[in-house]
Amino acid sequence: MTEEWDVRTVFGTDAKVVNSIQRAALRLTR
Repeated sequence: MTEEWDVRTVFGTDAKVVNSIQRAALRLTR
């Protein structure tokens, strides 16, 4: 269960980071 919880947490943080990076990339591109 610890591994699954860890994976979920990592996925959640990764998604947030990816979202912020994508937004920043769009701002820099534009």
